[in-house]
Formats: sequence, structure tokens, C-alpha cells
Amino acid sequence: MVVYTFSYETGAYTGELELGAADLDPRSPDTWMIPGNATTEPPPRCDSHCTPVWKDGRWVVYECVADIADDLMAGWRKRVGEILESKEVTP
Repeated sequence: MVVYTFSYETGAYTGELELGAADLDPRSPDTWMIPGNATTEPPPRCDSHCTPVWKDGRWVVYECVADIADDLMAGWRKRVGEILESKEVTP
């Protein structure tokens, strides 16, 4: 079985992985144990100027690496804001 792997940090597509007999669930031999950074859904075809990224359970195509960085920074800023809002600040 072939699965499609992506970076844990960015979600960017990293390649195909061929699962073998060792990847079958010993408790359920008809079930594959798919790595956490992989999916059975193939990424969309892209030219050299775009990158497929696994995000929220689906592939998203970014036109360039700068788009990925901008999206990651926006998510980081949002998360930091949520953390700061949840903390009680005392002088």
C-alpha cells in the first residue's frame, strides 16, 4: 500500500512511502497502521512553483514557500494571542 507523507512541522508533502507486511495491524490483519505524518489521499499535481500541504485533513496547494511561511506565522500569532488572553496578568 502506498501512502503520502508530509512534514510534521509544516504539512508540506515529502514523498511516497510503500507500506509493507510489518505495517499491518497484528490485531486486525486487514488494517494498515498508517504513520501519523501520512495519508492515503494522493496530493494534487503541482509544478515546480507550488507545494502541496496537508492542512486540516486535506491537501492545500500553496503557490510558493512564502505563502506557507505566511500561513504558519498567522497561525502562530493566533495561538500566542489565545495563550496570552487565557493567562491572568498581575502587576
